[in-house]
Amino acid sequence: MKTITTTCMMFMFFATLNAQTLTYSTFSTALSAVLPASIANNSSFNPALISTTGNGVMWDATSLTPMSGIPVLQLIYGSPASTPHAALYPFSNYVQYDPALTATFNYDYLIISSDSVAKAGDYAPSGKHEIYQNPDKHLIFPFAYGQSFTDTYAKTNYSDATTVSSYQTGSRTVTFNGYGTLMLPMGNFTNVGLFTSVRTNSLGPNSTTLIWIDLNDGQQLLYFSENDGSVIVAYNPGLSSALAHATDFATVSVAPNPLSTTCILNIELTELSRNPSLTIYDQQGRTIKTLAINSNQMMLTRDGLANGTYIYVVRNNNKIVTRGKLGIN
Repeated sequence: MKTITTTCMMFMFFATLNAQTLTYSTFSTALSAVLPASIANNSSFNPALISTTGNGVMWDATSLTPMSGIPVLQLIYGSPASTPHAALYPFSNYVQYDPALTATFNYDYLIISSDSVAKAGDYAPSGKHEIYQNPDKHLIFPFAYGQSFTDTYAKTNYSDATTVSSYQTGSRTVTFNGYGTLMLPMGNFTNVGLFTSVRTNSLGPNSTTLIWIDLNDGQQLLYFSENDGSVIVAYNPGLSSALAHATDFATVSVAPNPLSTTCILNIELTELSRNPSLTIYDQQGRTIKTLAINSNQMMLTRDGLANGTYIYVVRNNNKIVTRGKLGIN
């Protein structure tokens, strides 16, 4: 039988319910979005982020760099029925995966409702997988700053498609213990919650997971996981969430797009301009070039860039004000 307990600093809960709360309404908007996720070099992760908790804090993760040779994941929340292993997870109503990389990365089967997010299991390309008889709860709704809950789980681990390797039980305690601004390599996010979970299990040491979530749209921005010395760090290299926080201060048109040799950018800034700039990034989130904006019309040259899709970002007064995609062929 599943057990769950919750604790909350009651005064803080009511005082911050509106601004510092993750609700299902907000989280559910991410269910129809694509979540870009870049696996980071562990050495580029600032360990001070783990211990930075509290209200009104700032997390500086601008040092993150992508791991070479690993593509940026484009994760979606899909229907389990569209995957080959749905029958193993009959209570799952969502599966998170990258449709283009199913030969490389896992399917994560989830149970998402208006009051919680729980894991039903996952399935790896190798056939290794896990099935939860008692789902592992990761979030509750609403979830306010200062609140925590503890939930139990039970699962069966398989070493391949059919071989049981172990049974595991334990608990997970999740705490909303940080609220503030998260600085990532491609922009700042000002309404972010940090959710820290510690999982116990019957087979070995505890594991710790930290997730920074944008409270405006439910997008996961930064992920850190440590399990028996193994660390995984991933971050969102996209810009859509950051842009959602900014007033529409600029309009940009590009022609031709895609370009073959050159294109013209027409840029209109609608607030007082202070050192406006244009930066081009590749799909790995790496900076290709940064140019000062000196007029409302700029010529951009290919300069040997390979065919593909790039992201341009316009900043004004050190704020991201608009972005778009630039194709080269």
